[in-house]
Amino acid sequence: MYLRMPYGADSSRGQALLFTLLGFVGMLMMIPHFLWLFLVAIGVAVVNGLSFWIILFTGHYPRGWFEFMRKFLRYTERLNAYMQVRINGYPSFSLSSEDEQLDLIIPYPEKHSRLWLFFSGIAAFPVMLLNGIYGIWAGILTMLGPWAVLFSGAYPQSWFEFVRKQRQQNLRIRAFTMWLRNEYPPFGLDD
Repeated sequence: MYLRMPYGADSSRGQALLFTLLGFVGMLMMIPHFLWLFLVAIGVAVVNGLSFWIILFTGHYPRGWFEFMRKFLRYTERLNAYMQVRINGYPSFSLSSEDEQLDLIIPYPEKHSRLWLFFSGIAAFPVMLLNGIYGIWAGILTMLGPWAVLFSGAYPQSWFEFVRKQRQQNLRIRAFTMWLRNEYPPFGLDD
């Protein structure tokens, strides 16, 4: 699994302004996305619940549902990256829209482990704990990143890469606990 998000040295100062000095305006602009995300999340909860039973009895995740869940994860990451000024341009509302700035690659597993259905949440706890520690530092960088863009015109590349790797690890954990992947997420932030 891989989060593809190339570094862009031409970050938008206007977008940085919206999420720093005019933070209230930036968040107001995101309300339609939050409402859409809430509605889609209802569908995700239904699909996730039904997928448990389908995987339990057949050993396979329905491919269409798998794609829906992958696109949901990509959409949520696109919203995060936009609000953190790591990608430019207002995000599309479509789950299917292709974005050259961000893509989430999750290969479809032909067979699923029925054992992970019952233990994935508990088994992922140590990785979640470590990712939470990384997440504290990533959170600090995502708060400072828009300010760096506002004053310098670019997101610092080392910050960008650290946050991207932490987010990728977070998505690996989510994919594992949502039964999209059988592989246990690695403990490090390696690609």
